[in-house]
Amino acid sequence: DLEAGISRASAVEDRVDHYVEILTQIMGPDRFSQAVRSPDIIRYLTKALFDPVSGDDAFAHRDLHTAVQRMHDRQSAPPVSDDDLERMLAGVVANRARTFDELMQGVANRIEKIPINPRLARIFNHVPERADEQEESEDEAPDPHFDFADVLDEDVVIILDTGGLRNSAQRALALVLLSNLWSALKRRAKENAGQGVETNDEPPLVNLYIEEAASLAVTSLLSDLLAQSRGFDCSVTLAMQFPAQLRAASERAYNEVMNNVSTIVTGNVAVDDDLTMRFATEDMSRRAVGNRLRALRRGQWFVSLPAAFDETEPSPFLIRSASPPPSIPTEWDRGRFESAYDDARQRIQRNYALELVEPSTAETDDDEEDEDVG
Repeated sequence: DLEAGISRASAVEDRVDHYVEILTQIMGPDRFSQAVRSPDIIRYLTKALFDPVSGDDAFAHRDLHTAVQRMHDRQSAPPVSDDDLERMLAGVVANRARTFDELMQGVANRIEKIPINPRLARIFNHVPERADEQEESEDEAPDPHFDFADVLDEDVVIILDTGGLRNSAQRALALVLLSNLWSALKRRAKENAGQGVETNDEPPLVNLYIEEAASLAVTSLLSDLLAQSRGFDCSVTLAMQFPAQLRAASERAYNEVMNNVSTIVTGNVAVDDDLTMRFATEDMSRRAVGNRLRALRRGQWFVSLPAAFDETEPSPFLIRSASPPPSIPTEWDRGRFESAYDDARQRIQRNYALELVEPSTAETDDDEEDEDVG
């Protein structure tokens, strides 16, 4: 971010906010916010580890864990260059011993949700070397890392399958990826602005498709993407059973979808009053729209599209799915697919995968039920 011209303060704020969101999703919003001061202290210490005096431009999660333990044991704050941050940390340390102990225990309870999951621990504790600092030999594999910035301008399709993970780890990993994408989009926009890229030479459009998006609706990160992604040449498609799923998780995300999404494609939805209002026109009342939505058969879709500037928006219309192609593969086709799949899997593991090099404990029932991310 710094090399792209983004200010250090903005870069740090993004990292801290996204990290706190990930912790919130793992622990649950209600439990995470029960101890009012603990989330604030997590923010203070995370910023301290980015501070030039006692921090760095990048650090592993275990460094944050160590800083929390050191502050707890010594009841002293790490030195920082920011006067305001120094005062806030000093205010925490100034609490009575028992209160301070409870505050720091609350901090530890929250940040330890990361290393308790071995997959998340491997990701958060891995700090890849910069490409220009690596001194690789021919026999040495590159330092594993993945950054959307490397492929934003490429004509590629990237599929990230988190279906084999439990819900909390799935949401956490999805937020890690969304944070990486959000940062990459900002860097690309900043670099293009610095190079004086003309408006007629816009960068390639990035299409983000999120399956089962309702599980991420509670995050402000997704709401920010919906509200601002257009300015970063990113199109966001949310797939869910029905829009009202969002309302139970986040009223803000639901309102963003209903008011800020221009194209809606829906199948049969029995009950969603705001969706019927969204499709209603002068020629078709909300009641008529509701009847139409309830009557849709499988393979039928009701569509609402935007209009060009100063033109009348087209009325919603009905479309049908195309007939499915023949789905019985020959043995030759199956063999080609399996061979290509194995090659792709090995290439991904070689370039991006993190290996568990330390001895692990015996597998638990939870470990056996989880599957690796494909």
